[in-house]
Amino acid sequence: EAKLVSFDVVAIPGGMPGAERLGEDASVIACLRKQREAGNWYGAICAAPAVALAPSGLLPPQATCHPAFESTLAEAGVSAADLSMRVVVDDEWRCVTSRGPGTAIDFALKLVEVVEGPEAAAAVGAPMVLPRNAAA
Repeated sequence: EAKLVSFDVVAIPGGMPGAERLGEDASVIACLRKQREAGNWYGAICAAPAVALAPSGLLPPQATCHPAFESTLAEAGVSAADLSMRVVVDDEWRCVTSRGPGTAIDFALKLVEVVEGPEAAAAVGAPMVLPRNAAA
């Protein structure tokens, strides 16, 4: 049914072996490709940029991932500066990537920001009592 629906953003989680399984699922990859082709936002966190996006040709030039998978992204041409970032937004590809469980809130708020704007991200983040330097 997801094939018939339009999404503002599609994001896939990390964690192994789940991220790898998502990357092997043709319907998941088709959904992500549809997002990219339509110019809509998509994203991945933790291992997913390396094990789901990279093998399917959906890894943008600017990205990050869990440190255990950095070599995959480095081999794909992602810069060391991007790999060290908590969250990376590739505006041209309209893709948001993040490093892992410790960056999940930053990732989620960045997804809200790219779709709904910084005010919406701030409104979502405010009740969470996040540190002042948290993303969004």
